[in-house]
Amino acid sequence: MPVNPSSALGSGSEVVAPVGLGVKTPEQKELFQAAAEFERFFLNHMVKQMAAVTKEIGGTDDEAGAAADSSTSAYQDMANDQLVQSMLDGGGLGLASVMYGQLAEQAGVLDDTAPGPTGGAPLASNAPPASGAPGAAIGGVA
Repeated sequence: MPVNPSSALGSGSEVVAPVGLGVKTPEQKELFQAAAEFERFFLNHMVKQMAAVTKEIGGTDDEAGAAADSSTSAYQDMANDQLVQSMLDGGGLGLASVMYGQLAEQAGVLDDTAPGPTGGAPLASNAPPASGAPGAAIGGVA
């Protein structure tokens, strides 16, 4: 049974790649699993660093603040973990999909019929937008 990618990480369950990414073979699934685990690690590290910097900037007024700090540390860690989980449930940063596309290309396990980073239409283009398309110049002014 497929499970949500973010809730599967760390539990040994199969991670389900976003629809349209073209993850079908066992090699592709393993590669996407690794990319998804890296995205979770990256978000965890980023959130913990942000919390640490916020705490440093805020500081404490007295020794009572230090005592409260040790008692709330476990709750702060749980809040950070929940924030990361919520971010991943909302689609994350897209880092796993981008990493998967690049690693799959290097490993030679791409499915050329899939859209996005695994073949087919590219995710982004360096070409200027077509006239009338979002981002196109309006009235000759960019």
